[in-house]
Amino acid sequence: MQTDAVTGNAITVYDRTAGGTLRAAGAYSTGGLGGVLGGSVVDHLASQGSLAYDGTRGLLYAVNAGSDTITVFSAGGDRLIRRQVISSGGAFPVSIAVRGNLLYVLNARDGGLGPGLPADRRLPGQGPRLAP
Repeated sequence: MQTDAVTGNAITVYDRTAGGTLRAAGAYSTGGLGGVLGGSVVDHLASQGSLAYDGTRGLLYAVNAGSDTITVFSAGGDRLIRRQVISSGGAFPVSIAVRGNLLYVLNARDGGLGPGLPADRRLPGQGPRLAP
């Protein structure tokens, strides 16, 4: 779950107990800021998909709308390791998707969905990365 706090965005991780209930397992700073899209009431990003998981590479991507960035985490079980914070390529990213080695970002304030951004400029072993 993403907090989307304007003072510092974070991902909250939960474990499922044997009885099926959820138990907080940790919180991980994204290194970016959350945001509030004007007119939003419940979902301040007015988005579907502010987090995306790449199961092939074990990476979790999170939008940081208030700082126009994307955070890339390595994910293993209930542990996250922040690997990099990169530009979203626009203003106020609200949704993100990964397919193959392309990362798609919807920036709400300057033209919407950009093209699939190739992963050829990534750090070694880090999977898809936005290219300028």
